[in-house]
Amino acid sequence: MISRATLDRFMDGDDIYNIEALQVIWNVLSDSNIYRIGLESVCEISPKENDPHLPRDIILSLENKISEQKNLSDGELDGFRYYKRANDFLSSIQEKILRSSDSIWFYGVNFYISAAEHRDLILGKLAQGVKIRYLIYNYESEEFENIAKNFDQSTDSLKLECEKGLQGLLDLMRGADREAVAPLQRYNLEIRVTDEPPTFRLYAFDPIHSSGEIYFIPYILGVSSPNTPGYLIRTAKDGPADVYIEKVKELWESARLLSDSGLRLRQSAKV
Repeated sequence: MISRATLDRFMDGDDIYNIEALQVIWNVLSDSNIYRIGLESVCEISPKENDPHLPRDIILSLENKISEQKNLSDGELDGFRYYKRANDFLSSIQEKILRSSDSIWFYGVNFYISAAEHRDLILGKLAQGVKIRYLIYNYESEEFENIAKNFDQSTDSLKLECEKGLQGLLDLMRGADREAVAPLQRYNLEIRVTDEPPTFRLYAFDPIHSSGEIYFIPYILGVSSPNTPGYLIRTAKDGPADVYIEKVKELWESARLLSDSGLRLRQSAKV
């Protein structure tokens, strides 16, 4: 709730609601993720329809923005965008990879779609010196059956996805070895395996830059992750993306290199 005292600080001497006051209201609405039509429902004010001191056109414009935002399938606020279905973001990955200039992080159970689909693009980024980090879950873990159940999938179907993802990552490694034009280029790609059951999936594009972005999907028990919402957030100092980036880096430090993990493709899974 925005108090009348708060509003009073942004009103001019003639008690007229100015542009700055309304912008502050809009920012608070956005930051609070509140979608309601009408300022009366979130502020302790009830502007009269014919009051000449109130910029009704601006108030109505704000109300329309709130109404439009409420009805979007995918929504966007300042520095924040959400997707009702997580995998709807996959069509944007190519653009995010192209724009990255420092590092790209992938964290989740597997990346059986993007690793293969964007192989050549990722190899090109490696050649430019961009660091690529994959942190995947150990699908040979004793907890894997529970992970599959939590995703509302059979163990066999999820394992097949993980093996396809591993195949894609192995192809990336071979491609980096084969196409490396500089001694250190191969080491721009690193893949690690964690035994910690993931609670979210994350893509991070230049996370140390103020112009960077992260996309994360919180895992929900009993729901297939492609059917859960995903959230795209710009990185900023002390911003909400920090907690996810720091957690992934913490898991990264305790994870094993893929070559030391013992993960191997079954003969039937090799292509």
